[in-house]
Amino acid sequence: MSTTSIQSAMARAGVFPGGSAIARGLEDGRAGEFARMLAQSEGAGGRGQEGPQATRRSAEQLVSVTFIQPMLRSMRESSQAAPPFAPTQVEKQFGPMLDARMADAMVRSSNWAIVDRIERDLLRAGGQRSEPGAAQQGAGEQGAGDGDA
Repeated sequence: MSTTSIQSAMARAGVFPGGSAIARGLEDGRAGEFARMLAQSEGAGGRGQEGPQATRRSAEQLVSVTFIQPMLRSMRESSQAAPPFAPTQVEKQFGPMLDARMADAMVRSSNWAIVDRIERDLLRAGGQRSEPGAAQQGAGEQGAGDGDA
């Protein structure tokens, strides 16, 4: 699946308007990562994973890759510690892996309204009807704060 086909599919579905931060993030080279996540989500049915759960996981991964990982990377790179406390070569090499794991854990650990919104939009675009967060039963309030009931 190419970057342009992903963007055009998202535009047709009205999921992400062209000027949004997510669309700009996809244009910044994260489209390959999103395409991989989308392919995993589409192929999840054959591996025994339910559609809404796979959609929820894809929405979580999108938020993690698009928003949280860049923030963690910029925080890590902005460190101006003195040499005894400065990051070593190993920390520089494995920092991105730590950022990815930490971002995934952050997104999964709490109920993010943007994840609910993306999940709902993906389910609507796919023709499925489900409440956002249905894959996370008992995870707290659902659908809070996006204002378009």
